[in-house]
Amino acid sequence: MQLENHNGRNGSQPPASSPTPALVWGAWGFIGRHLVPALLESGAKVSVLTKNSRRYDLPWWAGEVTLHEMGDDLEADAEVFREAVAGAPRIFNLAGPSGAAASNADPFRNLEHLRCQIQFLEACAAARHCPHVVFTSSRLVYGRTGPQPVEEHHSLAPRSMYAVHKISAENYHRVFGLLKDISYTICRVSNAYGHDVAIPANGCRVINRFIKDSFEQKPITLFGGGGQLRDYIHVYDVVRALMISSVHPLARNQVFNIGHGEQISLYQAAELIRQRTNGAPIRYLPWPNEFSLVESGDFVVNVNKAHELLGFSAGLSFAEGLDLTVEAYEKSDAKGSQVRREIALAAKAN
Repeated sequence: MQLENHNGRNGSQPPASSPTPALVWGAWGFIGRHLVPALLESGAKVSVLTKNSRRYDLPWWAGEVTLHEMGDDLEADAEVFREAVAGAPRIFNLAGPSGAAASNADPFRNLEHLRCQIQFLEACAAARHCPHVVFTSSRLVYGRTGPQPVEEHHSLAPRSMYAVHKISAENYHRVFGLLKDISYTICRVSNAYGHDVAIPANGCRVINRFIKDSFEQKPITLFGGGGQLRDYIHVYDVVRALMISSVHPLARNQVFNIGHGEQISLYQAAELIRQRTNGAPIRYLPWPNEFSLVESGDFVVNVNKAHELLGFSAGLSFAEGLDLTVEAYEKSDAKGSQVRREIALAAKAN
């Protein structure tokens, strides 16, 4: 993935790519698996902080990074945090459970993660070198906003425990920033999508789930009529925004909406996917109660601040990003089928 330079306000031109060492917390997740190789490509020495890595299929780059692994012991984890942040001038904080409806069903799961966030920030304070932390938040912190473009100063009205805890973590970073223990950038990411080799059908990434269902000739399911507007941003553009935020001086102690600025209805997105995959007709169902409670309605995002301060604009239209994603899933499915055939042949030979 090629990352280009971007002009920010006052003529500054910091590159997205930088050899500055970086720590990625949450590297096995969707965004992390795209961010780490981009950092390696830029020449950065990369460390990753993770929990129970044995639960995951390790990516190809696992042998090229330094691994710091947490467990289930709070005292031991505190030491892991201290070791991980000690040599990291910039840190990408991607960690945390996902899924708005799931968080309402199990609020304590997200709450436990907030303890980890405080442990992490205390480790940053103890390091005494004031690392810069890029924290990935979510557009869900805004709640229901209506058809008007949402700016960063819009009121926050979360409809899920997931969003409540995102806001809490945002404020933790602000407080530690006021104490001069860190500098930070909060990136409120819109609806991210793209090829996910780890969890291709995760329920919190609706576009990925639509693609997988359509490939399998399962009908894409829309609740209601699918008329609500969304802002979709490809993971390549999310990674670029995060990397710029990690090095740009005007990103310090700021909040940014990270989106495309292109609004598309769920129905339009589903129909484009169905056409590109020769999928089954779309199926419409009534809203389940647990999903209707967290549904935000139309979401139209204002991305001017990121463009004006950082020079960041999403480079891939939804159609272009969708083509890349469908192509990647086609290749991975073909590779998976070949592996399964080879395993079956080996079993017969034995």
